Amino acid sequence: MQPAQRVETEGSDFPTWQMEKATRKEELRVCPGNFVMRVRERLTTHYRVLAKLGEGGFGTVWKAEHKATGQSRAIKTLPKGDLLGEQEQQMLQEVTILRHLVAPTQDHPNILKIFEVVEDHSSYHIVSEMCTGGDLFERLVAGERFSESVVAKYMRQILSAVAYCHERNIVHRDLKPENLLLLTSQADSLLKVIDFGTSSKLLPRHMLRTVTGTLFYMAPEVLDGRYNEKCDLWSCGVVMYILLCEH
Repeated sequence: MQPAQRVETEGSDFPTWQMEKATRKEELRVCPGNFVMRVRERLTTHYRVLAKLGEGGFGTVWKAEHKATGQSRAIKTLPKGDLLGEQEQQMLQEVTILRHLVAPTQDHPNILKIFEVVEDHSSYHIVSEMCTGGDLFERLVAGERFSESVVAKYMRQILSAVAYCHERNIVHRDLKPENLLLLTSQADSLLKVIDFGTSSKLLPRHMLRTVTGTLFYMAPEVLDGRYNEKCDLWSCGVVMYILLCEH
């Protein structure tokens, strides 16, 4: 699978990011209405790190326990020294968008919950709910075959999450099996849409122009540089085809 890529950078799809860097960080401060919190303290103050789950180009993922509640959490650690300016901006944008999607009074069962961002002198630590079932791409690679009824169950959840985003003027722009996690390894596990790093706010009757996402799942109008939230529906169609036919 090809990695997400950005081709065109002219303009900005998300006006927040036209602000100074310091102002962008202010967006993550704890204030009324914010659920995703940014706090400056040591990660180990509230979390017990238990094991490494994985490591990639953008950081390390750990299994951890929230000391106060005993609940399991996944923590993605991003060393500040490894983040280029655009990567840090992308991370902050993802958290800000998720703040709009996950509020104290509402959320969606098929969108990964991020609880807080802990910042210390060397790293950002993004704390989210723990998903232990892997992603759909891993299951495809392992040779798992999905029946039409199972694919229908997954697509219902994906489309429900996408509709929830679109109702709030958020376009995901990188829907693919790698960004679809299963909460558990059980057959009836909930599916979770993740990775809002390339997502964008889209005002009604406006168009997006930045070419971004994973080419194989990208709608033709995205390549043309003029598109709206319907690009996510094209990606959903490709995902459905892959789940039904990739054996």
